[in-house]
Amino acid sequence: LGELLVDVANYSHAHNGPGVVLVGDACDYYMDESDGRRGLLFSRKRHAPPPEERLKDAFIRALSACRLLEGEEALKGRLAFDGREVLLKIVDRLETSNSDSFLETIRPELEPFLKELYAGAPVELTRIGSPKDLFSVCIRAGAAPSVETLLERLG
Repeated sequence: LGELLVDVANYSHAHNGPGVVLVGDACDYYMDESDGRRGLLFSRKRHAPPPEERLKDAFIRALSACRLLEGEEALKGRLAFDGREVLLKIVDRLETSNSDSFLETIRPELEPFLKELYAGAPVELTRIGSPKDLFSVCIRAGAAPSVETLLERLG
């Protein structure tokens, strides 16, 4: 992954929990099982790039981890990520709110990025959760590109 990784924690015993966590200095990667669905959760903790690069950086790091997991020999045929759906959460309660108005605030930045990522295929943004939750938006694309294709589109 090209970064300092410091620990691995296994929470797979916790029902619908964080699964296995790869702890890094700047970022953490989770084989997440929240809501009874398996996926990869990426979280940046420190050393973030400038604001205008953060979205692309987060997607590249998360997709790179997905590619590595899909390519792992022990997981062949047992793990594949669906490129059509992404859950984007922003962990900053001071600057964000889980509201439709905040979604409209970030839409001008998010939509052009997603247009590039999904090569112009239709994309639906649906805010999820209650106002007490972290800002969360489900991104659903009309096309189902592979993880490799998504990474290629991001350069």
